[in-house]
Amino acid sequence: MISSLHSTGKFRQTQQQGYSLLEVLVAMTLSAILLTGLVELFISSSKNSTATTQLSRIQETGRIALQFLNADIRRAGYFGGNVVHDDIGGTLGLAASAGACVANTTNWARMINQPIFGLNDTNAGYACVTNGEYLSSDILTLRSVSSWPVAVGDMTANRPYMRATLVEGRVFKGTDENDDSNEIIDSTALNYALSAHTYYIGPSGRSCRGASIPSLWRKSINDTGLPISQELLAGVERLQFKYQVGNQYVDADNVSDWSDVLAIEISVLVRSECPESFFTNNRTFAMGDLADYVPADGYRRQLFTGVAAIRN
Repeated sequence: MISSLHSTGKFRQTQQQGYSLLEVLVAMTLSAILLTGLVELFISSSKNSTATTQLSRIQETGRIALQFLNADIRRAGYFGGNVVHDDIGGTLGLAASAGACVANTTNWARMINQPIFGLNDTNAGYACVTNGEYLSSDILTLRSVSSWPVAVGDMTANRPYMRATLVEGRVFKGTDENDDSNEIIDSTALNYALSAHTYYIGPSGRSCRGASIPSLWRKSINDTGLPISQELLAGVERLQFKYQVGNQYVDADNVSDWSDVLAIEISVLVRSECPESFFTNNRTFAMGDLADYVPADGYRRQLFTGVAAIRN
């Protein structure tokens, strides 16, 4: 009760009214409805933001993967313009072509007569790609020389190089750049670092929500000419190649002579690194000679394909 001054000058008691129980219940109900809507809007916005981020990263990863592979395939077989591989000499010289990669020799880098070589969903015989660093995928090896010539005096001691003209070639270690056996009496001769890359899918060594994240890897040549591992792109899950021989595309098991390959069809499947709780991927992915893949999980995926012609 509150006292108020009446017009007669006398105080009187007045009663102040509050909200009724019904009004309070209505207000609480409306607030709950509004709050639920805001929560749902926030969740929906968060989902859309996560999906957009994942898809953007997948797109970028797939685009870069195709760029890597396209550029390397198109360059395979370029050895400083030299086209007479059988006559290449030097203090190291060529290594015999073989479907193998040994981790402790420079032979893998010096198989110049085999600029392209592939394996179909296996690493068998490729000792430099161990079981622990390999997941199921095709394997593709590409050989060439570096894009830019290397000046005499700038060579790394134990790395293999090639000195080349159109008709002559010498393969040697950097320490032997001035050895008489590696000399070419031709002013057009240039020096290049040998390049060999093997592409495959392996574990990144990282995980998200308990699941391992796959990556695109490649073997490259270190400063002693031995194969070393390089992680390129996380999230690449599957890698498949088909080879054009004549007028048809075949898998690696059906290529009898790698010099007959005219082009390579590339298929790269990229997934998000982390699954999404409110998403299920029921798409079907067809790649190379693999059975159709229906993952039915929470990872977003996209398939990227392309064809790269082989240098003639």
